[in-house]
Amino acid sequence: MRTCRRLEPTAVCSPAVVPHAFSNDYFSMQVRVGNLLCDRLDGSRIRPYQTAVVGLSDIAAPQRSLEVASILSGTQAEDVYLVFYGDTDPRRELNQTEQLKGAMRLVSALEQNGVKVLIGFCSSDVVLWKAAGASSCATGKFFNLRRFSRARFEEPPQGGGQLAYWVEEALFAFLRESDLLRVGRLNLLNERNSQENPFAAEILNLVRQPNHAAWVALGWRQFMFWFADIEARIARGASDPRELLALAEANWRRLEDATPPVLMEEPRNDGSWLRPWRRALVEFGVY
Repeated sequence: MRTCRRLEPTAVCSPAVVPHAFSNDYFSMQVRVGNLLCDRLDGSRIRPYQTAVVGLSDIAAPQRSLEVASILSGTQAEDVYLVFYGDTDPRRELNQTEQLKGAMRLVSALEQNGVKVLIGFCSSDVVLWKAAGASSCATGKFFNLRRFSRARFEEPPQGGGQLAYWVEEALFAFLRESDLLRVGRLNLLNERNSQENPFAAEILNLVRQPNHAAWVALGWRQFMFWFADIEARIARGASDPRELLALAEANWRRLEDATPPVLMEEPRNDGSWLRPWRRALVEFGVY
């Protein structure tokens, strides 16, 4: 606490551990730690956040997310820093409908109880969390900052490296350079993203040139600009998550039906997560 007061950050999150089991006792302990932080920061200008690490498989069970929300609502903090924990690889999208519904129910229940939710480690799934009513979402440039898992703390495998990716709203997918060029030839790139995102325009100009420079850093910036933009659009009602996902799924069908069909470099990059996402929206009650 002495360090917090000396540094005077705007806000600080309560410490939390990743448990072996996400029991009620575990969540109660998280709240006690969060309340202790609130007490220690009382009288300061630092805003305390209640950290909540929640297992996606745990809240997939019916009513479980409401139980967890009830416990977490006991925090003295006005804000919860919510971290969803699972075993999905950072480069893959969440695709388990029941887990997504449970996560959305948890977000909605906390917000309805007057607790503002900031969700950490988001990827393109930001569209689901904003549809559920999350106040804010956070992400990072590296793929392992877009998904929370134990693997992100391990040593990287030998021979690994950063690859350049373009986030495409028209597909809700991350595209490698060759994929970007193929999709672009079919005029399926989202116009807003391509023209109003300054980093997107720079990437498109770059990849059309032979022997061009690498664009890994531009890809990070293009993603983070898009992330901030879509979060703001959904928050103010300028974009409808239902329409965005329905259009994206239709665009994947267009790629499959093209002659010849457009196949992405990575075999699992096929849009298959969109149906679980749309089902989650429907069954959560957004429709």
